This record gives sequence, C-alpha cells and structure tokens, in this order.
Amino acid sequence: MSKKPLIATLVDLLDALDDVSFTSMKDMLKLLFSLVLYSLNNTALVELGIMPPLFAPMVKDGRRGLVGDTMAMITRVAGCDESMKAFRRVNGVNVLEDLVVGRSGRARQNATTMLSNIVKSDKAIGDRGEGSREGSGQR
Repeated sequence: MSKKPLIATLVDLLDALDDVSFTSMKDMLKLLFSLVLYSLNNTALVELGIMPPLFAPMVKDGRRGLVGDTMAMITRVAGCDESMKAFRRVNGVNVLEDLVVGRSGRARQNATTMLSNIVKSDKAIGDRGEGSREGSGQR
C-alpha cells in the first residue's frame, strides 16, 4: 500500500500551518520527521512539495526550535536526487548562506554542514552553477 496519499496530506497540512502555534508546528515537524527517517519516503516527500513549507519557517519565523527541526528534516531529505531541483526552486542555498552569516551557534554549524554536503555532490555543484548563471545565487 502506497503512503503517497498520507504524505501528500501531511505536506499540505504543513504548508497550511502558516499562522499556527509554535507547538502545532513542532508536532507536525515531528510527525514528518518520522517519515523522513525511512529514506524511501524522501523522494515522495520532495515530489509532493515538502521543500517550500520546510524552508518557510526559517525565512519567516526564525524561532530557534523551528529552524533546528526544519534543518534536521532538510538534511535527511537532501540525500535524494530530486532534492537538488527542489533546493533550487526554493532558493535553498541562499537561505542556508543567510543562516551561516546571520546566525550563531548550532544553526550556523548545521547550515555550514548542509552547504558542505551540497557542494560535495557533483549534481549539486551543477545545480548551483546553473543558479548562479541565472543570477539567483550570486551575491
């Protein structure tokens, strides 16, 4: 039995959690993290649009617990090939760069590790290069 309908519903719920309590957002992230732990779910999560709602709390909110939880999920999901295209669509590399520059402590360390992992991937280097040529990744 496919988990795609369940995953799609959870991704839609996360996307709809724009103005909900911190606790509700944390609960949804915990639930989604349990799906991310099984790596075969990651491709489905990316295909169903998990990246934009994961990056949104880091950009809009920035509360310490949300940034850490979303970064943990993004790190787990980033291993699948489809994730690099999704990173480019949400301008994820620039968000991580901002976390390295604008944060301190654990957020900076996690963002640096994620950027390092992205650079190590041949596919990611190609994607980043395309983004820079389009002007979206240049600073």
